[in-house]
Amino acid sequence: MTQHPDDLLALVAGTLGRSGAGTDTAPMTPRGWVEATDTERAAALTVLAWRARGAEMRHRATHDASRLAAWAAAEAAVWHRSSTLADHYFHVPSGRLSGIPAQVQLEAAVRLLAAARTGVLPPAPYRCAVCGTDRNLRVRSYERGSGPGREELLCPICTGLPADPDEIPESVDALCRWLRQGRARAQQRPPHRI
Repeated sequence: MTQHPDDLLALVAGTLGRSGAGTDTAPMTPRGWVEATDTERAAALTVLAWRARGAEMRHRATHDASRLAAWAAAEAAVWHRSSTLADHYFHVPSGRLSGIPAQVQLEAAVRLLAAARTGVLPPAPYRCAVCGTDRNLRVRSYERGSGPGREELLCPICTGLPADPDEIPESVDALCRWLRQGRARAQQRPPHRI
């Protein structure tokens, strides 16, 4: 089923209204967004990036959705400065989205809409990129041969992990699984009453 860009923009606005843009979006990605093709989602992201092209980027993009939103807004800003007809030529290429999950694309779209409305691209969620904790985070930067590098937030335990997941020692992997399971069990326990 083909999605009209206005329908996708309405989904993004609804998601922003329900969940805000400073944290992850709702746990359930709307069905209409998931069923849309990358080309249709790219068209919606193009509209939102164009609207957010003048937004300030005060925060580091340390999260996949945040990186996509920052890239799209920055790209739109470059097109805007380079040509008076840029709005006719600028678009987010659908090929750029092909490896990015629909949930991440939606989070980026929500961030772009928030940036268009407030003039500031919202910060990424402050949590470890590996285990998800939100305590004692540090920024790890990765250099690239061309283009901007990549930054992500990591906790002290995950900072010691190698960048390549194939190099993670089994003992460290077991510890991370144990910590994740403990966190999940703690969330399932009923609150203690006094």
